Amino acid sequence: MKDRHYLKLCLVVLLVLGVAIGASAQKSFEILYGGAPLPKEKTFRFLVKKYMEANPHVKVKMTTIPGDFYDKMKILAAAGELPSVIRMDDDWTGEYMAYGFVHPLTDRIEANIDKADYFEEAWKPFLYKGDLYGIPYDAAGSMFFYNKNHFDEAGIPYPPRDTDVWTKDRFFEYAKKLTKDKDGDGRTDQWGVCIMPSWFDTQNWLWCEGTNLLSEDKTKIAFDQHPAVDVFQWKADLRTKYGLSPSAATIEAMGNEAMFAAGLVSMILCETWDIPKFEDARKAGKIEYGTTYLPSGKAGAVHRVTFDSWGITTNAKDLEMCWDFVTWMSSAEGGQQYLAGEATFAPPNKKVAYGAYLQQDAYWDPEFVIDILENHGHLSEIVLQGAAFWDAMNRVTEGLWLGTKTAEQAAKDAHRLVDPILAQEADMRPFISWEGYPNPPKSE
Repeated sequence: MKDRHYLKLCLVVLLVLGVAIGASAQKSFEILYGGAPLPKEKTFRFLVKKYMEANPHVKVKMTTIPGDFYDKMKILAAAGELPSVIRMDDDWTGEYMAYGFVHPLTDRIEANIDKADYFEEAWKPFLYKGDLYGIPYDAAGSMFFYNKNHFDEAGIPYPPRDTDVWTKDRFFEYAKKLTKDKDGDGRTDQWGVCIMPSWFDTQNWLWCEGTNLLSEDKTKIAFDQHPAVDVFQWKADLRTKYGLSPSAATIEAMGNEAMFAAGLVSMILCETWDIPKFEDARKAGKIEYGTTYLPSGKAGAVHRVTFDSWGITTNAKDLEMCWDFVTWMSSAEGGQQYLAGEATFAPPNKKVAYGAYLQQDAYWDPEFVIDILENHGHLSEIVLQGAAFWDAMNRVTEGLWLGTKTAEQAAKDAHRLVDPILAQEADMRPFISWEGYPNPPKSE
């Protein structure tokens, strides 16, 4: 009897020890997320969950910072409290690299990864002065969505995927026909297009005309020149002069994607991560939608493409564990295979993009997404002080979208408020072009 009790006691002790040893053997690290819409966060959390399932010995804590993510992130960096891994957004992470918040990964990438497996554009945002600081793990692009129900009701043919036919003039004609007072109360309740009160998505329209937001050397604003200033004014006029788009206040209150999903606007420029919202609306019987190119200008149809990576901070205690995480996220055998099934993003890993992702029989047409990324894509103007630049541009263009200033006045204000920010970057430059990698000229 005593032997039985002794045996049970030994088993309990062994069980407790096993649990304790297992717990102590589990490694952990923290990643910092923020600065992106909710659909992105849901996808990120899904991928982190899959990583932990594949690596049960690793615990990943994902911390989300709401609101002004980039300013708060810089405060954490200044205090030496950054976690091990942070999300690197192509538009905002120049300062992370320039100020040394993240490790250069060039040697590891060159030794372990074939860069040709990824879309070439996906690497460029994470290259600074000859070093790579991240491995791309998601890709997205702007797309022009239209409400098929509205076009059918108006007897208008759908916008074609033919850039010779689908032009800005035709778009303007369609937008006028689709803007309606449906209940006869004297107020518009269906708008032909939803024009975001944003300088940022105006870049798409600039590129279609073969022009840019900044000068070639990124030292000053260039939208005071023709045709750039005309593009800004034309976009603002669609709302303030012609009434083809909801007001800025209405869009801010309701959300541009929500207005399209509710059938209140007929056409909209959105990103691929908005597809899940539109799919929910379609499946609920609220809308039928299609996708096409941005109405073409002198340079054709050009769409913003965007890529994210994970950066390993200089605070990381276990560099090998963090490297395993970021490479898993970007590998065809790891996170990319799961990303292929998500409408939110396309995999930047071409093996998966042209494999599992492209082979989906999806309403939202993965083949068209790949066409945008490969043949019509353009990266945003990359500046090192992304948050400060963004805030200043919002301030100088706000009156334009409200109809209280002209594009020329906005450009004049931009020279006063934005040019000094660009001038501050002189010590952080030069940028090294992708063509100069991996043997760039030495910086001063």
